[in-house]
Amino acid sequence: MLAATAFLLAAQVLAQAPPQTASPPPPPVPPLNAAPRPDRSPTAWACTVDTLMSGKDCLFEALVEPVSDHAAQRAQNVRFARQLAQAACARAARPAPGTTPDKALLDLCEKEFAAAADTCTLEGKSVLVDGQGRFSSGAAPCYRGLADVLQRAALMSSLASGCCRCMASRGCKVSAASCYANMTRGTPGPAESACMSGACKAECGDAPSSGGKPVEASVPTRKVERRLPPHAL
Repeated sequence: MLAATAFLLAAQVLAQAPPQTASPPPPPVPPLNAAPRPDRSPTAWACTVDTLMSGKDCLFEALVEPVSDHAAQRAQNVRFARQLAQAACARAARPAPGTTPDKALLDLCEKEFAAAADTCTLEGKSVLVDGQGRFSSGAAPCYRGLADVLQRAALMSSLASGCCRCMASRGCKVSAASCYANMTRGTPGPAESACMSGACKAECGDAPSSGGKPVEASVPTRKVERRLPPHAL
């Protein structure tokens, strides 16, 4: 009697239980001799706005989706690049850390930066920067053009800012553009030489002298390399 009752209860429980579904098959195991698939996901070495402003080496590795509206994307890419001008040039135009930017050099830098930004269309085929702030692989020429502007501004600020600001404040008949370019190259013109030996002798005492080797030839440039991270090789 007890055995029959237990059998009936077990049958009722089984009848009320939900039907069991078959478990999915395990994923296939790749052959032992299969070539490893490289991991090309973005890394912390990606080129960003921060690496652009700081001059750090970086990788153009952002993964972006194709764009359908090329005209709109061209305009958006240029607009984004132009918006970086003020902050990027303000950093490059500081004669020393913690000082205020050289106003005349800042204006020159922003104009050059805007001209370089106009080349950053990427033909509207992809975004310039992805959603995480990383420059896409097609943005390498644009990135290098913007970086060159900032590098020149930083070099001029370091070598010519004090001298050229003095010339501007003392009424020397020298244009800002020619002063920064000539003083950085070490090839001052007649008007600049006159100020260097006169009103701005103290401020220009350490400036490159006329006839010397152009400074750009002896100053190392920051390299922006295009390479894969070790885990992707």
